[in-house]
Amino acid sequence: MAMWFLLDQRGEGDGAEQALPALEAIAQLTDELRRRLADDGVDGIDGAFALYERLRTTLDAIPRARLEEMRAEIARLERWLGDVLGCLEDLRRLKQVVA
Repeated sequence: MAMWFLLDQRGEGDGAEQALPALEAIAQLTDELRRRLADDGVDGIDGAFALYERLRTTLDAIPRARLEEMRAEIARLERWLGDVLGCLEDLRRLKQVVA
């Protein structure tokens, strides 16, 4: 993003000359974050933080071992669905050959 590029520049001039572009980049970043959050139905930065706190509180109540089990199960399901997709593609090709 532009903000990080502008903040990292070490050009000529005093701090005041460099501050304005950096502040403009921060404002652009803030506007972009607000827009993206609003697109997802989140009410700004405060809404995003509240959502984070709610998620963290919910996940903190689940034992870490159980979360790892769920991740492993999701990975197994993902592999299985990939296998099913491959079988369906094989069937589609076979159907085209037979037809």
